Amino acid sequence: MALLAYHQDQIPFPLLATVTVARSGLPFPAPLDLFLFEMFREAGQRLPSPLGQTLSVVGGLIIGDAAIRSGFISPSVIVITALSAISGYTLANQILASAISILRGVVLVCSIFMGLYGFIIAGFFIVIYIARLRSFGIPYLALVFPKSSSDFFKALFRLPWKSYRERVSYVRTRDSSKADEGE
Repeated sequence: MALLAYHQDQIPFPLLATVTVARSGLPFPAPLDLFLFEMFREAGQRLPSPLGQTLSVVGGLIIGDAAIRSGFISPSVIVITALSAISGYTLANQILASAISILRGVVLVCSIFMGLYGFIIAGFFIVIYIARLRSFGIPYLALVFPKSSSDFFKALFRLPWKSYRERVSYVRTRDSSKADEGE
């Protein structure tokens, strides 16, 4: 959205020409279109499961098609919203879906108002927030940014658990050696 609203020079010309022709004559700007469809998708997620799935299908097919035919929304907004919704299902842990949807909304609003700068600033603040999180007293990004070189090697290249003789340093145990399986 940041590219379409502010930085059109970063989009390849054939794609920009297609999007511009598709957007000609539409009453709403692209950021507002995307925001409205994002709210529609979010409402579908908040509803009970069978009703939410039905609303998503009806919204995606019927309302999306009707909005394009009536000239309210361009097809590119539908494609962006659909890709965003499909990418939400790639999460391994679906409990994180609500947190990701909030972060997606924050990034969308920052991108709408500040363009690529807003996108980068929002990403920067999300990384700072995640870096400050702690789970059971251990920093959330301890595997990504370990303190020792051996822990960094363990994070990049995973060996079988049996080959490790010592625990990772960020756990801070009294005994750094690993117990045998027989004990």
